[in-house]
Amino acid sequence: MPADSRGTSTSPSREGTRRDGLEPRPHRLRRARYELPGLALGIAAVAWALTAAAAATAQLFTGWPPVALAVALVVLTMTPLALAVAIAGRRSGDGAGAPAGFVRGSWTDAVLGAFAGLVVRALVELVAPTGGASGLARPAPALAVTLIAAVLIAPIVEEAYFRGLVQGAASDVLANRMGRRSMAVVAVAISTAAFVAMHAIVGGLQPALLLGATLTGIACGTLAAVTGRIWAPIAAHVVYNGVGALVLLVQP
Repeated sequence: MPADSRGTSTSPSREGTRRDGLEPRPHRLRRARYELPGLALGIAAVAWALTAAAAATAQLFTGWPPVALAVALVVLTMTPLALAVAIAGRRSGDGAGAPAGFVRGSWTDAVLGAFAGLVVRALVELVAPTGGASGLARPAPALAVTLIAAVLIAPIVEEAYFRGLVQGAASDVLANRMGRRSMAVVAVAISTAAFVAMHAIVGGLQPALLLGATLTGIACGTLAAVTGRIWAPIAAHVVYNGVGALVLLVQP
């Protein structure tokens, strides 16, 4: 590489000094997920309220056939969240209108997520063992709908909403207000609080449910913050709910 008359390199220094002699400009450590994060959070808030209202009025369907009731509850609680992800995703910074966090993953996402889901389930079972198998005493079609919703539909939709939309938009709002680590902690706390509150409304103030929702929210939020994707959180959520359903099924 060429050198000047004093034998020193003319390449930029390791400290990143620009060639024009000016100090390097500050740079963002992460790319914004949403062009209008405030709007994305507003959309998320509306969807959260609609889902809470649907859960609060579930008793209106108690006279329905079991399978129809199971399907209605899944549709009423999951649809607002899925629509919010899709609508906000049209203004996503990930490109092509893809919902935030739905970027190409890797096998490590599945491994990390599965491990986290197992750890969280083990902690919950140690503190508040799963019980109430009588809740599965329902016709086979209704039970199948409930299990599919709990193990597949809910983990995908909820992680896309709580970790992709809520946590992603919150991170964008906070990006220019605090450091990267503080931003991640606060965003995880926001998504976890919304996650726990939703489960409290849908499932009631049950200590085991609230403990599981809190630990799952923290674990999935941390995975999303570390990987920048929602595949690991989805895997963790699937494993957590799946093992819980299996425990219920094998109880005498």
